[in-house]
Amino acid sequence: MSKRQLDEARTQLESAYQESVVMLCLAAEGKDQDTASHLHRVQHYTQALAMAVGIDEKEAAHMGLMSMLHDIGKLATPDAILKKPGKLTDEEWVIMREHPIAGVKILGNNPFYEVAREISAGHHENFDGTGYPNKLKSEEIPLSARIVKLADVFDALTTKRPYKEPWSMEDALENIELNSTGMFDPKLVAVFKELFEDGTLVRIQTTYSN
Repeated sequence: MSKRQLDEARTQLESAYQESVVMLCLAAEGKDQDTASHLHRVQHYTQALAMAVGIDEKEAAHMGLMSMLHDIGKLATPDAILKKPGKLTDEEWVIMREHPIAGVKILGNNPFYEVAREISAGHHENFDGTGYPNKLKSEEIPLSARIVKLADVFDALTTKRPYKEPWSMEDALENIELNSTGMFDPKLVAVFKELFEDGTLVRIQTTYSN
């Protein structure tokens, strides 16, 4: 096989993997009623923040793509819990908090999904060690998961949900900053704020609005 044919085969394989990511996301999305726009905003917030902290463009783009799978484990969460309109009971929360590890199992052992597994397992961990499922602290939490946690929460705060109106970006960032040493990596928060100030976050939100 020639070098050109090998390159074409690699490109086709990468394209197939990317398509599989989108299909998995759509499956999880239908289960949880999240919008495709939310996933794309998280993808591009993640990619922009990754690049801003020094990750090269190709790796940052891959991290962004893998961020779309952050809640894939919810495929294993019963509908009665996932779609419950009211407050979850303590027992239901125990089941809900199993979805990060369920996501790791769903994603299997393929090296292509290594970053996605890190994100799934770690995006509900808190910087101060109070998160779940493993109560990891500080840099014990993979950088990819710390980045996606910030991107995901920011998008949740700044978009309309059935239970709330959207916050302004300024209010969302202020809230995140107040929790920066608890839930979030304070260094990432500082860089994320710079992305707001230079217009990057606004551009992403505008491009991928519902």
